[in-house]
Amino acid sequence: MIKYENNVKEYQKKGQEIEEHLSHVNMDPWFYIYENYIRRETKEKSTQKENSIDHLSMATHSSESNIYKKNHDDGNVIGGIDVSEYEQRCNEILGDYEIRFVGLLDEFGSLLAGGYKPEMNPRLTEKQHQSICEELASRVAKRKKFDRELGHVKYSASRREHVVIMSFPIYEKVIMVVAEPNVNIDRLAFKILNKLGRQWGYNS
Repeated sequence: MIKYENNVKEYQKKGQEIEEHLSHVNMDPWFYIYENYIRRETKEKSTQKENSIDHLSMATHSSESNIYKKNHDDGNVIGGIDVSEYEQRCNEILGDYEIRFVGLLDEFGSLLAGGYKPEMNPRLTEKQHQSICEELASRVAKRKKFDRELGHVKYSASRREHVVIMSFPIYEKVIMVVAEPNVNIDRLAFKILNKLGRQWGYNS
């Protein structure tokens, strides 16, 4: 009973403070209640919800980053292949003055190592280049159909007006090379196979 009376007195006191404040600032009582109680409570709940979403997003991003690192760390081994070693080999091949681009592609055409020479004009947009990589990776995969009968493909090449594009299958991956249009394809292919070494292909 005493607790109830204390609560009533507290509410009465609060009510008087509100009335005095409203008469001083000339504000509508219902607007005051909305601004200071209903809206504030709604805003606090909204902020809590946003914070919760932000924390969830950060946790998800962190989880995805950890998964990416797990797949690409451990010596940069992907699918049993040491990508850091391929990076080194690609850079060695790219040192040839006749070569514009060298890259290690996965079976979907995604670039795992390598790239264009610095300040080299690729002639293609990023989207066009990616499309060619995907198309090349697909063709290389299809050529494996007769490996048992005809042997593994050492390399293949297409000579265009402005560039020569070559591919060197490496297990489930492929080395893609873009060279100048006037190169001797067989001579350049022999040089590249020597730089790739025995461990870089099925039967090289």
